[in-house]
Amino acid sequence: MTAFKQYQLVRVKCLLQPQSHYNGWCVNVRPPSIGDIGTIVDFLHANGLPDRFIVECCQADGKTVWLADFDATELEPYIEDQSVKKNRAHLVFLRSDRLLLVKRPEADWRQLQDDYSDFVTSLGPWTADEIASYFALDYTEDDTLWPFSKQKIDEFFAMADSVELSTE
Repeated sequence: MTAFKQYQLVRVKCLLQPQSHYNGWCVNVRPPSIGDIGTIVDFLHANGLPDRFIVECCQADGKTVWLADFDATELEPYIEDQSVKKNRAHLVFLRSDRLLLVKRPEADWRQLQDDYSDFVTSLGPWTADEIASYFALDYTEDDTLWPFSKQKIDEFFAMADSVELSTE
């Protein structure tokens, strides 16, 4: 059996219960489906019962699609294709009111927090299109109002040696 960790990405490999069972938190936009990717946010432990895993699936903009608890046999570790992962970056928000675009798709929020002393939070890793969609939702469709214009984002992703882009 696979040992899962908190904040690990997992894929739903099967559903052992009826769809209504997976809406115990009453927040689902839709029920989980086989193949969905989510993050283990917590564990449920009870004496004499197998552990269950609380998994959240979110849209690119961070909104919850579903939040459900699963048996370990319903999940499998999610392993992202590394060739796809290379074309992703994190948005890193800093206390100094700076925003960074960081091309380190292998890093998680803990690593980024260790790297930046004034770290607040991070989003991603996302593709250039996902970053642009986030900015369009948060700052309007006018990319002149974004922290980085669509052109700047595309240029950043096109540069192989570029690792970080800052708003300052």
